[in-house]
Amino acid sequence: VVAERAQAWADALLDSDLEGAWALTSPGFREHTAPEGYFRYIAGAGRWTGAELESVTCQAEACEVKFIVEYEIRRYKMSSRRPLENTWVLVDGKWWLYVPP
Repeated sequence: VVAERAQAWADALLDSDLEGAWALTSPGFREHTAPEGYFRYIAGAGRWTGAELESVTCQAEACEVKFIVEYEIRRYKMSSRRPLENTWVLVDGKWWLYVPP
């Protein structure tokens, strides 16, 4: 379930669906941050060209998710890959992306 939700989050960002990605963040985060305010937390995602889920490691009510993100550096006309890790938390029976304050 976490892998599916994490991939849905990455796919939303790849599709430039900021509101869709924001909808997968934790209820507490969404309560205090509008979709437009989420942009500063995911700055750079607009250059992503791919996001491959590498692993999901869970303990009780939290999971660490690792992606390999592909992105373009347009200024230099090159592409690169880098790891990206995030945490997903279980809240009221559903898994959500934790966004640190």
